[in-house]
Amino acid sequence: MYQQTPNLMDARELQLLRQMFSRYDRDRDGYWSVADIRLALRALGRKTTRDTLRDIVWEVDGDGDGRLVFEDLVQMFCRVRAAPLSHEPTRLLNVVEFLMHDPDGSGTISIEDCVLLLSRRFSREITQADIHHFMIDVGSTADSHKRLSFSEFLRQLEIARMLRESCAS
Repeated sequence: MYQQTPNLMDARELQLLRQMFSRYDRDRDGYWSVADIRLALRALGRKTTRDTLRDIVWEVDGDGDGRLVFEDLVQMFCRVRAAPLSHEPTRLLNVVEFLMHDPDGSGTISIEDCVLLLSRRFSREITQADIHHFMIDVGSTADSHKRLSFSEFLRQLEIARMLRESCAS
């Protein structure tokens, strides 16, 4: 089904998503279980309850079997990108997007990747003013190599969402 929505995800993103999915499919069974997602979150310094993890899986699980396949993640991307300001669940999407751009497992992504993710998430071109605002904001929190932690990424997502919502109203 994801092949029918090429305008919502490009080939490079599908490749990054597939690589990241494989990297965190610890038992190589083609599924992401609650345990696989817990490991991914721990790699980002996050601890989550089993109930919360089950809720996160439930939000995205296409067939309701309590585990995720690659296509579930593709559909998650497409739903959010089709309606970026909707109330689609984004908890897992936030983790997945971040991990796609952190292939070395350092727990950080580049500012450039963050700007790209924000642009794609909110279906618009990022303006020079947006980049200026972003650079000022992360200047006090980003490390000296211009990389953002997962917490900093989440903060930027929230700021971008608020800006986008204010422009949409």
